[in-house]
This record gives sequence, structure tokens and C-alpha cells, in this order.
Amino acid sequence: MEPGVSHRRFISLAVCTLRRLTGPSPARSAMGRIGDSGSRGAGFGRGDSAAQLVKGMPQGVQLAQIERIFAILDRLSISREAVVIPLRPQGGGGVKRLSNGKLEIIVPADLPFEQWYTSLEGTIRQIMP
Repeated sequence: MEPGVSHRRFISLAVCTLRRLTGPSPARSAMGRIGDSGSRGAGFGRGDSAAQLVKGMPQGVQLAQIERIFAILDRLSISREAVVIPLRPQGGGGVKRLSNGKLEIIVPADLPFEQWYTSLEGTIRQIMP
């Protein structure tokens, strides 16, 4: 971290991002607004379980999936520093070379990981010289 940069700034950014994904906090929603007839807005109810909260949130790429991708990169002698793996799955996934020369490997959101993973090594071989 850079000298003089507070870690609180990064925590605040994470909290703001989480609030944007999940809506306002239950406590703030429960208070309502002046003139409000008791509606709780877009927040979560008191009876919501943690599993229900997580279920509604977008799922990211799992560590086990990244490790399996790294296994292919190791077999092909490709440095992990030369690869970018976005942490949010997108569409049908894919592999492409970025303008900076790095390889971007996008895990799919619309296909099962196993189905996509079986063709990943061949796709990387086609793109890499």
C-alpha cells in the first residue's frame, strides 16, 4: 500500500460496492423515511438467512477453478504474471490476448465450468505462439 493511503478508503469502497449489489442495509431500511407508511424499501428482512443473502449475490470465480486454470498454464510453461483472470464469470467465457500482451482467461457464467474447462488448453494453444 502506498505511504499515506489509508486502508479505510479501500474498505469503504468494498462496503459501497456491497451495498450497491445488495441494496440498503436492513437497519436503514427499517427506519423508513418521513411520511413513509412503514415500507422497508429494498433492504432484506430480519428473517432472511445468510444463505438467502448469499444466494442473491453474484457468484465469483472460485479458488479451485483458478487453481485448475493455473495447472494448465504450468503445463504450457506460461507465467501466471502473463495472465489475467477476471473474478466475475461472463457469458460463455473465452480466451483472448490483450493489447498489453497478456492473456485474458474469462470463466463462463452461461456454461458449466467442467464443459468449458475441457477445451481450455486447446484454446490457449491456438492463441499462444
